[in-house]
Amino acid sequence: MSFCTITEIVNLTGTNLSSTILQEIIDQSDRTIKACLNKKGISVPSSDDILKAASINLSLIGVWRRTQQDGSLPESLSLGDISLGNNVEEIVKKFRDEALELIKSYILTHGSYDHYRFYVRKT
Repeated sequence: MSFCTITEIVNLTGTNLSSTILQEIIDQSDRTIKACLNKKGISVPSSDDILKAASINLSLIGVWRRTQQDGSLPESLSLGDISLGNNVEEIVKKFRDEALELIKSYILTHGSYDHYRFYVRKT
């Protein structure tokens, strides 16, 4: 089961990528999240709002990368004297950092940590 849905990604991006492609992007995002959790020994829940937000962020990156590769995401758009640019790398970094912070916060709240107490003896 995916943390986010195709409909959510379409609604957030307005993309016209096929549902098969979008599901693959979502699945890869979820695999990344699951790998991070498994690495820390945390079982993967079927749903969680924090992980859903991380999945959406990673999926958005996948959509932008895909549209950049197939040429449907223009580098810039000029309308008369108005020019708009797409710095995809900045967007990707921002969303990746946010996704990793969300995953890290989930790990911190759901991970088990050994607490050690050290005693010092005076001599």
